Amino acid sequence: MKLRHLLPILLSSVSLLGCSGKGDGATKELKLIEIAEIGVTISAPADWKLTKSMDRYYGLAGPDGTQVQIIGSILSGGDSLDELAKECRETVLEKEMLPGGAYYVLCKGKQAGRDTKAVKVNVSTGEKSSVRCQWETDADPAMIATVCKTLKKI
Repeated sequence: MKLRHLLPILLSSVSLLGCSGKGDGATKELKLIEIAEIGVTISAPADWKLTKSMDRYYGLAGPDGTQVQIIGSILSGGDSLDELAKECRETVLEKEMLPGGAYYVLCKGKQAGRDTKAVKVNVSTGEKSSVRCQWETDADPAMIATVCKTLKKI
């Protein structure tokens, strides 16, 4: 079973609509955070807090409510840029291979009757494992994309 098949189950108890990324948040200086349990690092503004929700599942949030989910999986998912892009509900707005081998897509969609944008970054951490940074929002996704794009294998 692929990671994308498990995500709806994992996310069913979490609201997918993020809060606004106010101001010039995408230009804040970032600090490096190591998440050794799932074998990755990610960078976020210094005032963001990392919390562990459950095994291999983390939240990283700023004081204004902007946040991302970081999910480690023993199953692969988003194994190619095109495969990750297929997870978009409607339109792929951006897709690119990031330095270090991660895949990034920005999707346009709808959630609860609202126009949304979803950021997804997937990095392989082993032969059959990967880590995903993601969030869907009806606000500007710039800071979410900035943080998720820093996801790297240790």
